[in-house]
Amino acid sequence: MSEIRCKNCGGSIWIDIEKNLIVCDSCGARQDLRTAFSDNTNEHIYDESGVSEAELDKYKRAMAIMKTARTEESLLAAAKIFDELSDFFGGHIMATECRKNAELYKKERLYKNATVNMNSNDPSVVERALKIFEELGDYKDSTQKACECIPLLASAREKYSEWQKKAEQQCIKDENNKKIKAAKNKFFGRLAVFLVITVAVICVIGHFSKYSSSNIKIKITPDAKNYITQEYNGYIFRYNVKIWNKGTVDVRSVEGTVSFVDGSEVVVDTSFNFSNYSSAAVRAKKSSSYNWELTVYSESTAVKLSEKEFKDLDIEIDITRISYTNGKTKNFYNHY
Repeated sequence: MSEIRCKNCGGSIWIDIEKNLIVCDSCGARQDLRTAFSDNTNEHIYDESGVSEAELDKYKRAMAIMKTARTEESLLAAAKIFDELSDFFGGHIMATECRKNAELYKKERLYKNATVNMNSNDPSVVERALKIFEELGDYKDSTQKACECIPLLASAREKYSEWQKKAEQQCIKDENNKKIKAAKNKFFGRLAVFLVITVAVICVIGHFSKYSSSNIKIKITPDAKNYITQEYNGYIFRYNVKIWNKGTVDVRSVEGTVSFVDGSEVVVDTSFNFSNYSSAAVRAKKSSSYNWELTVYSESTAVKLSEKEFKDLDIEIDITRISYTNGKTKNFYNHY
């Protein structure tokens, strides 16, 4: 590219990097670097014949992207174009600013997501929000938010533990009621007993058909298109999940645990919750498909999971809770 000359006096044009200006050595004319290459040629202080048209177009395109950018991806795209420009256009300065702003966009996105997730009832979601606030450091009030997450995480864990205890107590209570009822039935005659048992068997069969966890079948397979990515200092494994409902009642949500086992070693042990609070997650006698993300924060665990063939792993699934659209909820403690 030829030497750039001043339109006013013909003197040499140079860039003041610290002040972000283009300046004429001879007459002292100066102009802000961001507006120096605007489409209004009457405001230029440089002789346009000395500027490469290709570089000028590239600069204007990068500036347009930068001014309208609303995402970190757009800003990084503008920075890449600025990198290709000559020093006269201050490309490295603008590229640095774009990347700085892109980092702020990223931090803001993470901050907003973590702010929402910190109030979740799921301990794993609150824990992820805590990690994000810790990584954000001094961004906004992230340090304070991280401190607020600690009691929220403890509360979420406590509530989850209380729910488990209540479910176990209810299970024991139901079992005792069954025993009491069975003892009372002994006072009836054989015919009455036969009729009661017959009715009870019919009711149990109907109940089993509607609400048993065996009516729910779950299959997990890896998403071949986008199996693993690295995000938020964790490794995201993506899976396809298909759920079959063989019962006669629509299911609103299915909760449980899943373990990835290699021989006798448990590689990953985590929980899942597939739900749809506005309608049925799985309708009766139907099936539904879901996309499921598994986050692994241990690099060694992620390496084991990624290097191991999925078909060689034993996938152990336990259903612990099923909620139905008719308002009923069933807790289970049997191995699925």
